[in-house]
Amino acid sequence: MAEGSESLSKYEIKKLFDSSENADEFQPKIVNKNKKDEADELKDPYEKRHVLNPELTKELPILKIASLSKKFKGKTVLNDINLDIRKGEIFGIVGESGSGKTTLLKTLVGFILPDNGSVMFEQRDTFKNVHSTSRDAKLLFGFAAQEPSFYLKLSVQENIEHFGALYGLSKEERKQNAERLLKLVNLFDARESLAVKLSGGMRRRLGLLTATVHKPEVYVLDEPTADLDPYSRKLIIHFIRHINEQGKTVIIASHLLEDIENLCDRVGIMYNGKMTMVSTPDDLKKIYAKHKLIEVEAKPKKYDNIMKKLKDTKLKLTDMYVDNKKLYIKSEDPESLLAKLLSIIKDCNQELIDINISRPTLAEIFEDICTD
Repeated sequence: MAEGSESLSKYEIKKLFDSSENADEFQPKIVNKNKKDEADELKDPYEKRHVLNPELTKELPILKIASLSKKFKGKTVLNDINLDIRKGEIFGIVGESGSGKTTLLKTLVGFILPDNGSVMFEQRDTFKNVHSTSRDAKLLFGFAAQEPSFYLKLSVQENIEHFGALYGLSKEERKQNAERLLKLVNLFDARESLAVKLSGGMRRRLGLLTATVHKPEVYVLDEPTADLDPYSRKLIIHFIRHINEQGKTVIIASHLLEDIENLCDRVGIMYNGKMTMVSTPDDLKKIYAKHKLIEVEAKPKKYDNIMKKLKDTKLKLTDMYVDNKKLYIKSEDPESLLAKLLSIIKDCNQELIDINISRPTLAEIFEDICTD
């Protein structure tokens, strides 16, 4: 039994590799390949793919999710989800704890069978069902769970090569892939260390590599940067950006909205098992920007008269408060407010030190959606 592997990982590894109908397909051997095929297999797993029009390619779906629903013990966890994941994009999924994010990821990669609906993946201009197509679907995805899967009594390199063998990679492929991956996340110098001796951040990085050593087209990452030290978080973000630059599709579920906002091309917001909104981070801000926040700092930092005068105007103010010796004003019409505000500050004999206007963050938008 593999020490250090969660029960989920043991089950999933067994499901992936020990099914009688496909056991032979996952033996670590290469058969019936000519020299050109072998050369293609041995290429850098992160070699940049050249396409005629990368922006057009990103509009093409690699996954089609239709009417996806799932219940556990009578509770609806996924409720009629419809979504296309585009080739080469980074797609973020955000939601409260229990909103269905992890269940959705596990259903996408085939670990959970839906009650209704389908997950279809593109292959050679046709779409196949993830849950009825075994080998192709398994090799398409690299799924890194929040709790990493590896063997504590194996070294870092041995773990990566072991999982590479499970995916059918040749000895040479396993060696080359391991070296490149280890260097990418700065684990190369620790390659001979036993996994049990790794820090939490190093273990998370190793788990990411064991899940993706087979060069998948779609990387599915559940909370990849949660509870990490800043250095490990930075390395994993670099890893995600690097593989995406090579044309790989990445799906991330995370509660760290800053990472989602900075990394993702599109964001899906889950609430009570439903995908309530899908858009780009910028478009989400525009849609939900019912107000902009104006932050004002003035001497002598007494804002009562300013607030009183602002309330007497007919300007559209949605909120106004003082925090940490600064005045904050939310308005649907900040341009009109600014001119009046500057005049009021002058009339109140205050000296303007700083003023800033900002749109709501993705975190604020998420909070608004979940509390509406």
